[in-house]
Amino acid sequence: MKLPHVFVRARRDESGTAAIEFAFIASFLLVLLVGITDVSRLALASMRVRYAAEAGATFAAFNGSEVEVNDPAVIAAATAATSANATTTTAIVYGCARPSGVQIVPSATTTCIGYGSPHAPGKYVSVTSQADFAPYFQPAFIVYPQTLSQTLQVRVK
Repeated sequence: MKLPHVFVRARRDESGTAAIEFAFIASFLLVLLVGITDVSRLALASMRVRYAAEAGATFAAFNGSEVEVNDPAVIAAATAATSANATTTTAIVYGCARPSGVQIVPSATTTCIGYGSPHAPGKYVSVTSQADFAPYFQPAFIVYPQTLSQTLQVRVK
């Protein structure tokens, strides 16, 4: 058999084509599956961190006058609300109501001027929940956040 006939016959032979096509498609689908799994885990972790902050803020809203900085009861409420390994902290801030929102002021002795007459600033509890996130698959073109964080503020007084 001459060499040119071998090349002609090899070009017509399609016995391994399906396996090669499957290898290309399967590798692409596997990368896509792992990527979708990581994005889903990121969304779930983000929701859990937000839910922890919401639970802490809700507890602070109902028990606001007694809430302190890094209050253990608020932290316990946030921790019990979700299965996320979130770290929760609380802070007390004061703010003045403005038409555009709340302006944070340095202390409770600051006088707020707005809406007609001077008045004392409102007391707010700021609840921050944070959790670490580590993806299974880290491609160079996608940057996942390493720490998920959510801060909610609720007026208590």
